[in-house]
Amino acid sequence: MTPFQYLYGLSVLFLVTVSCSSPPHLTTYQTATEWVDLREWPSGYPVLTNLSHPADLEPSQLRELLHNIQYRQSELFSSHMGKRHPTFSDYQVALLASELQKAFGQALPQEVIDFRVRSEQTDHLYTKGFCFIHQGEFHLIVQELQQATYDISNNQARPATVHWEFVPQLGQRIFTPSSRSTHDFPHWIITPIFKRSSYGNF
Repeated sequence: MTPFQYLYGLSVLFLVTVSCSSPPHLTTYQTATEWVDLREWPSGYPVLTNLSHPADLEPSQLRELLHNIQYRQSELFSSHMGKRHPTFSDYQVALLASELQKAFGQALPQEVIDFRVRSEQTDHLYTKGFCFIHQGEFHLIVQELQQATYDISNNQARPATVHWEFVPQLGQRIFTPSSRSTHDFPHWIITPIFKRSSYGNF
């Protein structure tokens, strides 16, 4: 391969990568390690239409919703599921309640709110996922839970992963795909939102 062919190939790869990425429509919060932004529906998930966006939610409602979502995980190298834990730390709940209120107020009907937040303000663990509102219910999909940040450039080993699942509380449920789907989505939980008289679009 000539140097010209090599550079041409890299250029094509770069253009393909850029064209396949889905840049955020709007970023409402961003630091070096955290973000909350609006994006189009992520690939790999069943598409729900007519999302209830934009929506008017108060931080107190979002704090209650997030506080009440729990999970349990297996012990390392074991299938035994342990006790329940809050999905989000106090720091995460406070940050997300404030930033999600802004994001939901500006989201388009075809957009979801994508986020990545650390476990604590100075911690190296983070949780990543996205959420949206559909037919008066809050949908949360967690893609990475309490994951440790690792450095590929220093050949740092990726931390071992453990199996985990949401534990639905009263009124909550795990998303159930259509009978035609061949995949389960145990990390997709749905919580009803109790209406206020001053609610917006649901």
